[in-house]
Amino acid sequence: MSRKGVVFLFDSPVGEITEEVDGSYHFEYYSDFLAMGPKRGISLTLPPSSSVYQSDHDSGLGMVVCR
Repeated sequence: MSRKGVVFLFDSPVGEITEEVDGSYHFEYYSDFLAMGPKRGISLTLPPSSSVYQSDHDSGLGMVVCR
């Protein structure tokens, strides 16, 4: 069973992070957040994008691949 959580930036929900059973993670910004023309993302390694950020189970989200 995977685990999901809502990610907030300055008290506003901006996306969802999911931890899969195999330990991998993926993060996706909400489309309504992207539509507002955000000036910043949740981190320098996760800039605003409509792509899904993915990692393998060894690296966490410190090493992400935009797909």
